Amino acid sequence: MTTIKINSIIQLYLLANSASTRLQTEIHRSDICLCRMVGHANMLDRLTAEINARENALYVADVPVRVRAKAGINPRSKATAA
Repeated sequence: MTTIKINSIIQLYLLANSASTRLQTEIHRSDICLCRMVGHANMLDRLTAEINARENALYVADVPVRVRAKAGINPRSKATAA
């Protein structure tokens, strides 16, 4: 799987919005091109996964170490996407 090399989460949201709009446009066309539809859906899926992973990492970084240890989360490990 290719990694997405965009630093700003805002840029990820904007790109995901664009992929979603293009997917909706392709779905509502009278002559649907399955290749384009699948391409936009895959892009949206990867962007959504990347956004979720980054938000999860931000959330885990904000939680104090004591709370993470009490919840059974290893404070030394990096956040992983579910």
